Order: sequence, then structure tokens, then C-alpha cells
Amino acid sequence: MPAGYKADFIPPVIGNELDRFTFTRNSVGSRRKKDGLIEQMPVDVPRLNYDYKTNCPYLLLEDKTSNLLPNSEDFTQSNWTTTNLNISTNQFAAPDGTNTGMKLTVGSTGERYASDNVTLAIGEKAQISCFAKAGTSGFFALSCVDAFGPTTDEAIGTFDLVRGIVGVTSLSSGLTPVLSIEPYNNGWYRCIMEFTASSNGAWNARIVASAQAIDDLTAPSGDFVYAWGAQAEVSQECTSYMKTGASIFTRVQESAVEALRSTPIRSPLGALYLEYENTADPVTGTRAISLSDGTRDDMVEIREEGVTTGRMVVEVVVKGVQQALVNVDNTRLLERNKIAVVWGVKGDIRTYLNGVAISLVEPINTFLPGVLNRLNLADPTGADNYHGHIYDLRVYDVMRFNMSSEEIDKFFTTLTN
Repeated sequence: MPAGYKADFIPPVIGNELDRFTFTRNSVGSRRKKDGLIEQMPVDVPRLNYDYKTNCPYLLLEDKTSNLLPNSEDFTQSNWTTTNLNISTNQFAAPDGTNTGMKLTVGSTGERYASDNVTLAIGEKAQISCFAKAGTSGFFALSCVDAFGPTTDEAIGTFDLVRGIVGVTSLSSGLTPVLSIEPYNNGWYRCIMEFTASSNGAWNARIVASAQAIDDLTAPSGDFVYAWGAQAEVSQECTSYMKTGASIFTRVQESAVEALRSTPIRSPLGALYLEYENTADPVTGTRAISLSDGTRDDMVEIREEGVTTGRMVVEVVVKGVQQALVNVDNTRLLERNKIAVVWGVKGDIRTYLNGVAISLVEPINTFLPGVLNRLNLADPTGADNYHGHIYDLRVYDVMRFNMSSEEIDKFFTTLTN
């Protein structure tokens, strides 16, 4: 997987279609198609997402989150406040291909922006994002300020839309935001600013059209920039774009569970292979992928715990007795990783990461044939859903390899490389 998608389920690439994942998401969700355009996917339809100018999709799985900015594609609506900024709608092809890109023109010299208030709690990580396309100066900025105190803290980030790079955060006061930028079609970029709220209450999120240099937000009258798709969310990561109308929009948590029910592992030798990209460490709980009997008594689980940045944990339990607990460090956050767990060969458990055998646990007891019959992108009970990018997920009946121990080792070293 992923082989494709259908409403309510994800079919396997190889094997019985009855071994498919049951998929749920009780809301629409967006993805980027192979042609680079953003598309809204209906309720309970999985999302195979493409990064910019790539041919390899991944299964995109995200947690529940909300876009706190209504009318995300129209800053002329009443919830938006503007400061000497003239807004023209339907001026340019937007990242979804519709003619809904806005032109933001500075009405008089100074810092000019469109803004709306969002409610944040102290210690929450906030993500402010907006799609922008170069205008007069080629620069753009995002800002978020503690609207009514008690602080005067303000996060400010600038972006170079000509070169497609982040600018500076040195204009900020009391906060140190983190910036990122993502390319889209036709010169558009998604500009992202992350910061941690320092007080409770209203924060004013600003789409700044008056940036005229990497460290100057006071453009002269007549300067302009194109903008579309503003988003503010409380999240560990900036998630896929959520279009809003007159109110905020919440995309609910996605779940993919109950695969492999028709074809369990019928030998005591098996392997679980995963190619993935973790997009953020969880604050609480875990993000898990498991092969089990539906309980934690017989399971192979790969999980991201968030206690240590980038750490994955491999746990193997047979008949209620833990056989292995391996901390897999040095995984690359926001980069593709390959991990494999192999059990039963010479009575051991082997773990591989990115082409290196990193753990050998022996001796161990292994599973009875047929007991592992449930593959979840979650823990064995369907909780602690995985959120991130899944490029490839495979389950092997290793006994069918008819290989020596050394050949099996070479196979999984090469597979994870």
C-alpha cells in the first residue's frame, strides 16, 4: 500500500481485497493531486497526497484539527479587518485551480494587512499559514500578536516569494517563531509560521501584504501581493489546507484499521516493513502501527512516543509476555525512513532501520501460526491512530522465503536501505 483508494477502505497492492483497511474520516479533507492542484476529498475517502513535482504518493493521515479563520479565501468578508489595504477577489488562478486568488494592494505607506482574531491558550503551539504569490516586491509576511494583553508579544515571519525561501523572525517581540515554505503550482507558495502562545485569550492573526524587503514591512502605496487560503490552527504541525466559509471548519481524525483479517500470518516466521515520514512528535499518547490478534497479548507494534524527538519504539509481545522492547533513535523527522521488524528466524527478533541492522534480541518465543490476523494503522485495539505519511507498508510470511538466515538478513538490509 497505498495502491489506490475507494470510499470507506484502502485496498492492498498484493493479496486478497478482503484484507483491506477500513477507513473513516467523518468530514471532507484536502489533498494535493499528481498535477499539483489541491482537491477536496469527500467524507470517508482516503487521501493519496503528492508533494510538489513528485510521482510517488503517500497515504496522508491526520489528527483532528480546526481552521480558526472563517472565509479563508475571501478577506473582504466581515470577519476580516483590513488596514489601508485594498482587496480584489477572483484575480488569479489559486492553488486549487479556481479563479479565486486575491490581490492585496497597499492603500498607503505603512504596515498593511488583513486580520482576524483567534483564541489561543498559553503553551499551545499555533500554526499560521497562507498561500502567497509574488507581487511588486516579491516579499510577504505573517504575523500574530497578543491582541488584548497581558503581553505585547508578537510573532512575525517574512518570506521571499521570488526565491521561495523563508526570511527572518527578528522583527518578532517576545516570541521566536519557526518558519517554513512549500512550493505549489504557478508560483504559489504556502508560507507557514509556528509559535507557542504566551498568554490566554485573543490573538490577532495577520496576513501582511506590505513586506517590501526581508526585514521591512512598510511598503509604499500601490505595492501588491497575491494571497489565498489562510489558516490558523492549534497543532503540533501545519496540516493540510482546510477551506472555511462563514464559520471555522474542523477536519476530524482519520482511522485505517482491520486489514489482514482474511489472510493471517500462517507461520511462526514473519516481518513487518514500514516506509514512513513522521510529521511531528505527539504531545501525549503515541502514534502506532500494529500487527496483532486484536489485543496487546500477541502483537508487533511500531510506535512514535514523542518522549525523545524522532524516537520510534518496537515492541513484540507473545502470549502476554514481552519479547522485545527496542528504542529506535536517529530516525529523521520530516524525512522518509524505512524500518523492518523480523521475528522467528533462529529464535530471534531483528530490527532494521534505513539499511542498518540495529537490534538483535534472542532467544524469544514466537507466535503461533494464524494468531496475527489484524493490521492497524493504530494500536491493536484501534486507539492511538498513526498520523503522518505512509509510503509503503508490508507484511511478510518469512517462512515462504525459503532463505538462509544470512540471506534473510541481506534481504531486509537491502529493503530498508
